[in-house]
Amino acid sequence: MRGLACGLCLLVLLPASGCLGSRERKVSGTVTWEGKPVPDGTINLIPTDPNLPAATGKIVNGAYEVFAVPGPKKVEIYASREVGEFLPHMGMAAREMYIPEEYNALSTLTLEVGASGENTYSFELPEKPK
Repeated sequence: MRGLACGLCLLVLLPASGCLGSRERKVSGTVTWEGKPVPDGTINLIPTDPNLPAATGKIVNGAYEVFAVPGPKKVEIYASREVGEFLPHMGMAAREMYIPEEYNALSTLTLEVGASGENTYSFELPEKPK
């Protein structure tokens, strides 16, 4: 009986993990803030279908690359910077999130990951969202 239960679990889990990985497509592009490349940050691609996994990638010198399953996505962009002096008890300087929540937690930015072809999207973020 235990073997049957394990077998059933594998039948459910393996297709979910294997199929998604083979369907993922590269999404890349650039992110600028006030006309300058975001030096260091994070980009999240959140699917509109809650049954699909989100994808997260690093933004480095304004460029990002993420692998995501095809379909429509909400885009969240996060970046922080040092403010103030180095704090020895923290081992770093204090940081502030400088990209407003209109581009992350409250984002209306979207993109569509295509099943084929290139998926290149650039985001030019002005200080004040439109």
